[in-house]
Amino acid sequence: MRITAPLFIAALTATSGLAEVKTAAIFGSGMVLQQKSQTPVWGWASPGEEIQVVASWLPAPLSTTADPNGRWMVKLKTPAAVELKSPGTLEVRGANTLRFDNIAIGEVWLCSGQSNMEWTVGISMNAKEEVAAANHPSIRYFTVANEVAIAPREDCRGEFGGWRVMSPATAADCTAVGYYFARELQKQMGVPVGIIASDWGGTPVESWASNEVLARTGEYKEYRDLLASLDPDPAKRQAALDGLGEKWWKSVDENPKSPGKDWTSGSFDDSAWQTMNMPGAWQGDLAQFDGFVYFRTVIDVPADAASGAAVLELPPIDDRDDAWINGVHVGSLHAPNAWNNPRKYQVPAGTLKPGKNVISLRIRDDRGNGGAVGDASAMNLRIGGKAIPLAGQWKYKVGPSVAESPYPPLADGINAWTPSSLYNAMIHPLRNYTIAGALWYQGESNRGRGAQYLKVFPAMIEGWRSDWKLGEFPFYLVQLAPFNYGNDPGLTSEIREVQHLTTTMVPHTAMVCTMDIGNPADIHPLNKQEVGRRLALNALNKHYGKDGIICSGPTYKSMKVDGDAIVVEFDLHGGKEITVKGDALLHFQIAGADKVFHRATATIQGNTVRVSRDGLKAPVAVRYGWEGACETNVFGADNLPMEPFRTDDWAMPVNGWPAPKE
Repeated sequence: MRITAPLFIAALTATSGLAEVKTAAIFGSGMVLQQKSQTPVWGWASPGEEIQVVASWLPAPLSTTADPNGRWMVKLKTPAAVELKSPGTLEVRGANTLRFDNIAIGEVWLCSGQSNMEWTVGISMNAKEEVAAANHPSIRYFTVANEVAIAPREDCRGEFGGWRVMSPATAADCTAVGYYFARELQKQMGVPVGIIASDWGGTPVESWASNEVLARTGEYKEYRDLLASLDPDPAKRQAALDGLGEKWWKSVDENPKSPGKDWTSGSFDDSAWQTMNMPGAWQGDLAQFDGFVYFRTVIDVPADAASGAAVLELPPIDDRDDAWINGVHVGSLHAPNAWNNPRKYQVPAGTLKPGKNVISLRIRDDRGNGGAVGDASAMNLRIGGKAIPLAGQWKYKVGPSVAESPYPPLADGINAWTPSSLYNAMIHPLRNYTIAGALWYQGESNRGRGAQYLKVFPAMIEGWRSDWKLGEFPFYLVQLAPFNYGNDPGLTSEIREVQHLTTTMVPHTAMVCTMDIGNPADIHPLNKQEVGRRLALNALNKHYGKDGIICSGPTYKSMKVDGDAIVVEFDLHGGKEITVKGDALLHFQIAGADKVFHRATATIQGNTVRVSRDGLKAPVAVRYGWEGACETNVFGADNLPMEPFRTDDWAMPVNGWPAPKE
């Protein structure tokens, strides 16, 4: 439920007779205010109440009056950080007085995204040593509590109650990327740095964009319309959500990677499908697969049993499922957290027929390993007092992954994956707090939806800038690091390319390449120190004008065909040469007019790289770092890696880019 200012004030008035003066949760002792700015301070009080705000660095109080909704705001002029000789204080005076101490003036940055931004110092690389050494009283952080909302909120909640001063007692809970960014910034600039962490693991970009921004992209219309129309009555609201969920599940088989709408029928040809022993946890490549897998088996039903009702008994299914017999839908369990529940689906009379009958299952694994996991004795078609065993070899086909599926339903309620839900609860309440810029580490949860990401991500950035009304403040993002997602047909490379393209479309943005500091076996690489440092290099060079700082490795500039090779030229961004770690340049690919890529041989020639392949004549295109889990080894100045690139503009095939030929 959205808490509006009038309701907020009414609740206070009902208990005290007079609303206490309140400020937004972002204000508190130990906070950092942006230097050299007109920074708003705001809150709520009784309508018409006179408010005074007294800052220790200002010669006189600022006065205002709460509006009819009880909201008030003043704008404080903040000095340069070096002009504040001692910690500042701030008082808000009305019916009561609030006092905030130990205020610093410096640089304030917003840190947002999913789990790699949420990842804390206490679980990152060298955590014990880093926490013990985190004695930095000029670095402070505020963590926004994880909450969702169906409409924009006016206030948020601090995860730890308010601002924290960086010390060995507090460092473990701080965003690691944000802390290491702040540490480098503070070291280079000598001013306090404030970090506002607003992040949530596993979340997609659309959760962080406003309804208005998503409307401009044309995406998620069905969900935007639903959220706008949700009734405050819980029963009516749930009925609307249930209807949407039903529609979504029916749409799944329209995906090109599904078997087709008739896959549950007896006439469907499943001869090309693979076989798997059921029940059992998924093995091999499927152990890393999150998404839909389709199953079929054929059983014999005696003629004297076919006319009656039956019960389809299944062991626990991880995570959600639908079941059909002879094309008739007999049951489903779509609820979350039901992975440990056995299934019993009633089969209506007339569904079975004498002789051959087809049983079909569609299983969706949300995360982790999936499958029908349980004892074989729990998998039967029970007719009267007799059971026909169903355990054994089933045919199966892998369908769309979670990333390749339609957007999931809201039948489970409003959650962190609902479009705009995190913007409403965790970004909108911050929009008046003056910041220097924003850092972003997200994209894993949008793999498989690259074209959509290219619409929504740039629009989200521009939407945030519009909200803050601070102009085109700097926005620096982290490119996805190497990770083995399993059978990845180019989805990771597609998102990385979209991240790069965003920096060419939206001014005052930059991207940090992490192709050399990932962990193909862990989606959460522990080296957050270097991620934060590289973000700080961009801020120091591009925003703070420190020209002597190099912030990027080599980036693709141009190519030309030279006989049976392609020579690629790069922008070196202040560096003087290209270097390689190891004996050879890795992860270069080359293709001819047939668009088939092969692993290539590459050599450095000055500020160019010559790429070729024995036996390949008339090459036309080169790619570098174009595999999801590849760890690249080509660098420029300041040990900064070369960004992945491709010289072609070929569209990704429906089934994805195949791995390069050896």
